[in-house]
Amino acid sequence: MKRYLIFSLVIVISFVLVGCAFTVHKTTLDYTYQGKTPIKSDKYSKSALVGAFTDQRGTSTPNMIINFRNGYGAVTSGGYEAEMPISVVVQEAIKSGLNQAGLTGNNNSNYSLTGSVEKYYVDAKAERPFQRNYKGVLSVKIQLTDVKTNKVIFRDTFTGEGFSSDDSSDRETIVRDTFKGSLNNLVEKLIADQYFIQQFE
Repeated sequence: MKRYLIFSLVIVISFVLVGCAFTVHKTTLDYTYQGKTPIKSDKYSKSALVGAFTDQRGTSTPNMIINFRNGYGAVTSGGYEAEMPISVVVQEAIKSGLNQAGLTGNNNSNYSLTGSVEKYYVDAKAERPFQRNYKGVLSVKIQLTDVKTNKVIFRDTFTGEGFSSDDSSDRETIVRDTFKGSLNNLVEKLIADQYFIQQFE
């Protein structure tokens, strides 16, 4: 039984991440932030203007959610590609979460919030025969800069996780659900981080 599960695990990982190495699958995310939002507080006297985000993942295109890898583990040009750059999707998600938490402002904001998408990958695990669970992991580096002094007052990397249990052959759904779930979770963690929140008091 143990041998069967190990074999299944290998098959699942190949199924999700390899595919036809150079085929690009158009995968519409149609993302809106749907994570938890803390109650707005009157003690927040400062605000942030969300600026541009960069993408440091080394994907073949800015819109690529995740690239396929060949049999040697090297990244190929194929994969699952969203309708817009992933850095923009992440930027808009964080902007939405901050806005709902009452932390965003206009051009007169105290801070500029910028960041970079560091990595995104999908892990697959065979829990039992014909049952596969998937976990997407997204890491984003966040930076708050004081507009007046141009000094960085906060910098940290946040990681979100999204899950999917899917026994069908719809790989695009797995990639879409795990990415959207991991981004929701990442924004939740950011706006709930006490040290981050303290900068706005």
